Amino acid sequence: MAALASSPDTSLYVVGKGEVYFQKDFTGSFRHVGNVAELEFEAEFAELDHYSSMGGVKSLDQSTVLSVSATLRMLMDEWSPDNVAMAFLGEVTELASPVGATEIDILSVTKIEGAVRYIGTNEIGPKFTFDFASAAFRPSDAIALISDEYAQMELTAKLAKRLGTFGTITQLGA
Repeated sequence: MAALASSPDTSLYVVGKGEVYFQKDFTGSFRHVGNVAELEFEAEFAELDHYSSMGGVKSLDQSTVLSVSATLRMLMDEWSPDNVAMAFLGEVTELASPVGATEIDILSVTKIEGAVRYIGTNEIGPKFTFDFASAAFRPSDAIALISDEYAQMELTAKLAKRLGTFGTITQLGA
């Protein structure tokens, strides 16, 4: 068994690349969402600070975390019907004609919820798999329908605990 790498070690620097999958409503298999230009995780904490007033200057003597939450921001490139439905908060309906046509009822739902999996495919640094247990997506920025650039869809998900966990991170073997 190979020894685990520890710092300092420049081979632990990461240039992140990977594949993103989504499991809508926590059922069925994960579907590949296509190319994701950016995927960002941000944790947020609400704290209650206490200051001692026993000296000439008040000083912090206790800080308590009251709540923890997190968000996941995703910038998607591929305009598949399922991705467009996520970005426009709609449900995909297959039309009878023409064959293969779909319709999405814009803003017909208030969130698109499910599990998210990121599998690192980077060539620089260690690879990780991130499994986010519960993500409730909403659009987070304007979606350019006319542009001189490739159109992207930016979504932000509030992450929540599901079955007792926000998720897990697994380091993949070399």
